[in-house]
Amino acid sequence: MVKSKGRSPRKPSVALHYRIQKAKLKQAHHHLLQRYCIQLHRDINLDYYYQHDPKEWQDDLLYLQQIDQYIRANGIPKEAISAPERSYELVGDEKWITEKKGKN
Repeated sequence: MVKSKGRSPRKPSVALHYRIQKAKLKQAHHHLLQRYCIQLHRDINLDYYYQHDPKEWQDDLLYLQQIDQYIRANGIPKEAISAPERSYELVGDEKWITEKKGKN
């Protein structure tokens, strides 16, 4: 309830305005992200997913795990190659980096 907005004059009185505590709604999702921050390679940044819809996290989780496996096995790539080649090497999809959400 927002105290400054008051309550209705009817009996039983109810608050005229309510505040949604968004942090509590996203708490479970944030705990999940924190666990994955510990599990995934330290160079994989998950900050983007704290601000966006949990569905995006579910859609990208498989790709993030594949990238994590690649980095743990081969290290961070030093040589420069084209985006489709790198995309195929990481996740097995040539268009993931250029046309899908791989850049994010």
